[in-house]
Amino acid sequence: MTKYLNPACALLARLRVASFFSVVRRMPFPGAVAALLGFMLASAALAADAPRKSFDLAPDVAERALKKFSLQSGREVLFATETAGGVRTNEVKGDYAPQEAADKLLAGTGLVAVPNIKTGAFTIGRAPDPNDQRAAQKTPGDRPTSQDRARPPKTPTNP
Repeated sequence: MTKYLNPACALLARLRVASFFSVVRRMPFPGAVAALLGFMLASAALAADAPRKSFDLAPDVAERALKKFSLQSGREVLFATETAGGVRTNEVKGDYAPQEAADKLLAGTGLVAVPNIKTGAFTIGRAPDPNDQRAAQKTPGDRPTSQDRARPPKTPTNP
């Protein structure tokens, strides 16, 4: 029996999966999976390379907290006043990579921090609503509506 140092390799061997790519090829959108994997690896590499900084951010309104975050992280933060309006952020205390600190600051607020790989700046935006795609679409039904009931039915004597 072969010993694997990486638990993921051991799991794949136990499941008798030849390779990650053989699984991806069988998926309906292998290109999308590969792109997502590449993005995740790039994000992880950026987070690992980012130096940890000391953060001391109290819970506050998003506008003020994001300005303090920008000062403490040394990164530019871009956001629209309407986006951050009425949002309260979380407390962040301790040593974190800037992306980690931004994620903790905005967790559960409906806001997300998206880093620009070239400049290192963060763009703050609204998190996509997971229920938007699930909402039932309006379709014309076969039942009469209130407007249909208000009009008398068309007959030869009533045009």
